[in-house]
Amino acid sequence: MSGSEDYSYILVEQYASEVLDFSSQYGSDNSISYTAHNITGMPSKFPSYGDFSQTFVMRDYGPWWQQCPSGKVWRSPKYTKRTRKLAGNFIDIKYDHAVYPIRIHIYETYNPGGVTVIWAGNCKGDWKLLWDQSMSINDQIASQRPRIFSPPLQQTNFPTKLIRLEFDQSHLTYYTEIDAVALLGTLDPISTEARIATMLPDKMGEIMEKIVKRKLHIIPQDSSTIVENCMKYLSKRAVKDFQEELENRERYPPQNNLGMFELLPKEIIISILDQLDLRSLVQMSAVSVQFREYCSDFFLYKIIDLQDIFYCTSSSTLEWLSSRCENLAVLDLSWCGNYGKIKPSALQSFIETCGHGL
Repeated sequence: MSGSEDYSYILVEQYASEVLDFSSQYGSDNSISYTAHNITGMPSKFPSYGDFSQTFVMRDYGPWWQQCPSGKVWRSPKYTKRTRKLAGNFIDIKYDHAVYPIRIHIYETYNPGGVTVIWAGNCKGDWKLLWDQSMSINDQIASQRPRIFSPPLQQTNFPTKLIRLEFDQSHLTYYTEIDAVALLGTLDPISTEARIATMLPDKMGEIMEKIVKRKLHIIPQDSSTIVENCMKYLSKRAVKDFQEELENRERYPPQNNLGMFELLPKEIIISILDQLDLRSLVQMSAVSVQFREYCSDFFLYKIIDLQDIFYCTSSSTLEWLSSRCENLAVLDLSWCGNYGKIKPSALQSFIETCGHGL
């Protein structure tokens, strides 16, 4: 596969070799029928259509799972401040070779249309969104026939051998069945960001990590503007002015100016902030010192839904929350902490500090 005059790429097609984790399966561990392991290997039933025990099947479909009496008690929605509609199930599948994904082929042999999100992982707990339903113009509900579902994917800046599929089957009239999942990708990076990522050291210092996180290490093609700005803002005179400005700020801290927010009682401001999801609260706390104080109020952290942000939840997340969760009553850690992202010691410390009200 030729990408440009300067680069040529080897395209690798492979099928899942192992299932690392899953939320549910219709079959039992003592059987080979309808189990998660059936998703590995090449398709065995496609292009046939029908109910086959040799495929991967999850335990629920349709709205009855939430509407039944037990579902209303145990599966009632406690969280109304989510950033996205959560899927009902997931499966993590591993491949033999790490590649930069170009395409994923999902072989659906019964009631297709359940896949809603596709992630790429680095086996260390970090995830990159490859596709979700919002990226597709057309509704992906399919007719009653077999199909190979191959949505367009976003590029990653790291090679992956771990794929997570999320499913929402609440709109289906019966179980969906998956025969196999093929991953197509290149051994070498294609995007500029991915090429630069291969040049970075495995262990980076604190400053370098912040630079990479903000993508300041990626220089755009128009480098002349960057050179001019560096000469302008990194001159001796500019650096001296910057140091003097920092010293003046320490001596004479600027007064808080929250605009019309200053006219509102604190209780009203907290009530407004309570409408935000956890990720938005974190972003809001970085606006100013005053907003950071507001966003640290214990009232905002009675219910913590980390499943909504499982892809970026880590031990640092629990550490950040520990000083804010004095009144914690409900905690959802579903799908979180896989592959060492949350250390047992960090979870134990968080529960000991904030778990007395759970």
